Amino acid sequence: MSSSMQKPNLLRLPRVSVSALIFCFFFLIYALTIHGQLRYGDETERYLQAQSLVERQSFEIRRVPGHQTIAPNGKNYSQFEMGYGILLVPPYIVGKIVNSFFAYPELDWIPLLFVFLVNPLITALTCVVLFWFSRALGVDEVISFWITLLFGLATIALPYTKGLYREPLQGLALLAAACAIYLFRRDDKPRWFWISAICFGYAVFTKVANGIMLPLFWAYLWFVFVERRDAADAKLTTRRRKRTLGLFAFLLPTLVLLAIQGVVNLVKYENVFVIGPSNYRDPLPYFSLAFLPEGVTGLLLSPEKSLFLYAPPTILYLVAWVPFFRKHLWEALLSLALIVVNVLFNGAYQLWGSVNWGPRYLVLIVPFLILPIGILLQSARGWQRWLWRVVTAITLGMGLLVQAIAALTDDRELFGVLPASGNLFVAHDLFIHSALDSLVISLAAQPNRVIVNPWLWVSLTLVVFAGVLVVAQFKRSDENKRMSPRAAWIISIILLLGQFGVFWISVLSDYPRVLQGKANSKYVAANNYFAEGRSVEAYNLYARALYQGTAYATESKARMEEIQPRAGGSEVELGNLGAHVMTQDIVQVTDDAAVSLSGVASLRISAPPGKAVSVEADSEFVPVVPSTQYEWSGWIKTEGMYGMGIAFVAWYEDNGKWQQSRAETIFGQSESGGWRQFHQMFTTLPTTKRILLRMGLWQTQGTLWVDDVHFVAISANTTNLPSRSQ
Repeated sequence: MSSSMQKPNLLRLPRVSVSALIFCFFFLIYALTIHGQLRYGDETERYLQAQSLVERQSFEIRRVPGHQTIAPNGKNYSQFEMGYGILLVPPYIVGKIVNSFFAYPELDWIPLLFVFLVNPLITALTCVVLFWFSRALGVDEVISFWITLLFGLATIALPYTKGLYREPLQGLALLAAACAIYLFRRDDKPRWFWISAICFGYAVFTKVANGIMLPLFWAYLWFVFVERRDAADAKLTTRRRKRTLGLFAFLLPTLVLLAIQGVVNLVKYENVFVIGPSNYRDPLPYFSLAFLPEGVTGLLLSPEKSLFLYAPPTILYLVAWVPFFRKHLWEALLSLALIVVNVLFNGAYQLWGSVNWGPRYLVLIVPFLILPIGILLQSARGWQRWLWRVVTAITLGMGLLVQAIAALTDDRELFGVLPASGNLFVAHDLFIHSALDSLVISLAAQPNRVIVNPWLWVSLTLVVFAGVLVVAQFKRSDENKRMSPRAAWIISIILLLGQFGVFWISVLSDYPRVLQGKANSKYVAANNYFAEGRSVEAYNLYARALYQGTAYATESKARMEEIQPRAGGSEVELGNLGAHVMTQDIVQVTDDAAVSLSGVASLRISAPPGKAVSVEADSEFVPVVPSTQYEWSGWIKTEGMYGMGIAFVAWYEDNGKWQQSRAETIFGQSESGGWRQFHQMFTTLPTTKRILLRMGLWQTQGTLWVDDVHFVAISANTTNLPSRSQ
């Protein structure tokens, strides 16, 4: 039997006072790092899933161009399990209520901010559970808090609090399941058994692939049942029957949650086994033993995804597991098995690299890599104790530097801005060029200066206060003299309310300026790259600055067209862009000189809030030459988009008699965003004689601006074409 069973005086779970303060300490930090804006299709799907459940009590979501999961019934659904999406519903409701206090044009701004606070909350809870688990294993409070700091601030746990990733939830559920099952073994209380079973079931409900870890928990449980065999059950068959029933009971919550997911699948895709056609219809081709050598090596050793590089403290697991094994044999084997299975499973996945910060698919096992470090620090003696303390401190410092870069940059820009593959060194390049992505720190170009939101200073002050209170609790050896649970709850609530109050004043009440600050930082970074002659990076960052609403829009557009001029050729006059309008009376199609990139009036198509409409504005028909190459280009901006449809720019061509026609969409956008360039090069049909540009809204509300449209004949055989007049 492990030594942990022999020291009950060390194994009581931490008091509420310490746990509540630890939660506040980490949550106050994590809340500062959130993106606050949707960045890619998966995040958008998860947010829209929660939105549809609240707004329409439906699983159908708004369309995400380029990220479609159309069902047999023609509707669009999220392709992810329900476990994470359900947790986004309460903060969405809160955000919607808070949004009613502000008259912002974007109905999603405030709800998004609150939804993005989910992962900070989840990871802060993970820190608390890790602290509990360490204490339950016999590690003293100071060391337990020390390894919690390692996990919470020096590993990839921190950057994955920024977005709408489901990996933090999987990590929390898995760690809680392991902690509870150990407490069940230690205390023999059924409540811990059921907590473990429910937590594991929720890990599967969040991602079905987590079911591969069920045999590992079953093996641990089987040992627990063997360890506790009842002398009264003399018959071997009786003992085996009880063990089998125990294993089935552990599986029961998982089956219930999978049944719920199956019903959802049936409603969406008419098949209980299809969660999403893109992810799960036929996953086997994505897994192969042939991928394993490269995948495992990449996840552990490559500069792009090495777990040890992106979470430096985890390297100590290689040493810490030995004393962990000596003191807690079966818990050490369970943690090792969980780690190995996840590394092998994700290493065999064709897309093991993902396009995110570090080894995204290994985030859920990081707590298990940190947990044994507490045993190492506790068991070391003499010079070894000081050695491992120094080494641990060094890995903490290294981890803090790595995570600081992650916290202040956007991992999606590693692939969308720079021409190189994304890794830590590329992220450092973004960082030193001031490509910041933060709600609390931004840059201004004229004059060059750093702008710090008051929310940062207040939150850091509260973090220090919470940390001091935690340490003060540890210094009181007599637990009866420690802060009472009631006092801890009161102080924790005051800390959170204090942060929320400043959040309301300095972020919510001035959110357009906060977002513009983020965009201005991208403009400053673009200037830095442009000054070095790195035109690719500069162009991409100017584009991002425009899309995010920078105050330097005209300058950004000019630089983009300087770096990448439009196609040369004969300009074709389009005339009035809004010559023909097909719409309802409530929609406005007008010229707008106040919102323009070109210096002349843009075309504005606006549908009032409260009702999804469809409207199309067409340019005049212009004559074109058959079998000739042309290019469309221009700029669009959207605001207040809210509905199941999209804003679009498209074109139509025919033979002049409404026959032999063709139509194509150049650009579709379901979300709001600043100025974005569109362009498309194509060749007219052999029968084409005329063409027009189409712009509008389809089944949505909001405003679309179209500006600075160019239509250019590129190839020869363009005589007698009208010249461009605007």
